[in-house]
Amino acid sequence: MTTIVLLIACANVANLFLARATRRRREVAVRLALGIGRGRLIRLLMAESVVLGLLGSVAGLAVAVAGGRFIRGVLLPNVAWTDRTVDLRVLLVTALTGCATGLLVGLAPALRSARLDLSTALKSGAREGGAHGNRTRSMLAVTQAALSAALLVGAGLFLSSLQKVYGLRLGIEPDRVLTVSFDWPSLGDLPGDVKDRERLRRNQFYDAALARVRAMSGVERAAVVVGTPFQSSMTIALRVPGRDTLPQLPGGGPYVRAISDDYFATAGTHFLRGRPFTRADVTGGARVAIVNETMARTLWPNRDPIGECLLLDTMPCSHVVGVVEDARRFGLREDPAMQYYIPLGEERALGFGGRQMFVRPRGDVATLREALRAELARLDPSVGFVAVELLQDSLDPQIRPWRLGANMFALFGALALLVAAIGLYSVIAYLVTQRAHELGVRVALGAAQSNIVGLVVRYGVGLAAVGVAIGMLLSLNAGRWIEPLLFDTSPRNPAVFLLVAVVLLVVGLLASVVPAWRAARVNPIEVLRAE
Repeated sequence: MTTIVLLIACANVANLFLARATRRRREVAVRLALGIGRGRLIRLLMAESVVLGLLGSVAGLAVAVAGGRFIRGVLLPNVAWTDRTVDLRVLLVTALTGCATGLLVGLAPALRSARLDLSTALKSGAREGGAHGNRTRSMLAVTQAALSAALLVGAGLFLSSLQKVYGLRLGIEPDRVLTVSFDWPSLGDLPGDVKDRERLRRNQFYDAALARVRAMSGVERAAVVVGTPFQSSMTIALRVPGRDTLPQLPGGGPYVRAISDDYFATAGTHFLRGRPFTRADVTGGARVAIVNETMARTLWPNRDPIGECLLLDTMPCSHVVGVVEDARRFGLREDPAMQYYIPLGEERALGFGGRQMFVRPRGDVATLREALRAELARLDPSVGFVAVELLQDSLDPQIRPWRLGANMFALFGALALLVAAIGLYSVIAYLVTQRAHELGVRVALGAAQSNIVGLVVRYGVGLAAVGVAIGMLLSLNAGRWIEPLLFDTSPRNPAVFLLVAVVLLVVGLLASVVPAWRAARVNPIEVLRAE
């Protein structure tokens, strides 16, 4: 992206240098007539462009320092930065880039000035830039529009991906769930009976903590879970009566999660049929289970799964009492997998553990975090640390590439669009100046102001249209490289391409308005008298 923006800026500056070289034709001709060597003239002009490139690099460093703080603080707030935005390596690269840019944009105008024909230049005014110069400036303006179109298409595709990510139904609402975990002292080499008593005490602590949290004014709902989404997942031996083996899905499984009552309402998981676990199920009622939609459809495709039996390890039958929507286990992109839920407490007999608390806030999340830490830390002094985090924080690293891509493409696309608009305006404005004599003659012969405006606007919009067409072709060809970076978005999304085309054509129209207005106000008497 930086290279594309640099090329757009180079094309813009080269355009300005060409226009400046045309205006300096008489000055250069006088220098040559007075005996300056053409090689020395080229070195002089190139030195001017290199100095401008270095001055631009200094300004760019100042922008980089401010922009670096913005990107780190706003776009990547959770990343720990250890290096500075500008160091010796950055200074060296910037200086080399400035020199190279100055040489690149100044070379063509310098060579063109050095090949100047003295007799023609001394006889003519600055107006005679030549058809070749106008074609070159037009080609550079088209190049700017094409590269801007490519960047804007990339921005549109990443914004569409980000919109798809935020609109994706995860089966859970991570932005509305706080996870509470506890740093317990290690049981180490304690005797077995002591370990059992300590585990029982900790389980009782969770019961007391859950009751205490549910009573807090800022809490809407709370539950305890073993197997936190986006953090951990477990499988155990599972059999279904009437089946020798279970189908193997691309996502693996079946995965199990132990939950307390009110878990689904706390997590924001939708129930499809049946009922959730009750307090009686968790405290030792009949053996029950809840399955996700994929598991119900896979194991019992032609009948209602409610009442069906699941045999967990060596335990007696657990009857299915409900079906819930599929919920993501680890990531945004997952293959379908079977998953089921058992009442909290049964996980001990099945050989896994690691409880966490889910809390659904009623109001401000930040305020509730501190209140939860303080309340739970007082409940048991043996708890080393109470960590309260938003579940969304576990998911953000996966969303970050699309968010960063959308923001960076949008930022660079807007910058490229601004530079291209300035470049297009400068080309049209300079063309109007160069063709002032022609426009004056047209007005003198009776051309209406609307005809003059239309002539200039058609030229500006035509340049933008050609640039848009080339940019669209570039974007289509680059689609195969950018497609793996997108989320459920086609790199040939017609809505994005259409929107970018409209935006650039409108920019071309707006860039033509002021020069067209000036052209329409040309006084033919003054122009012809000046000639």
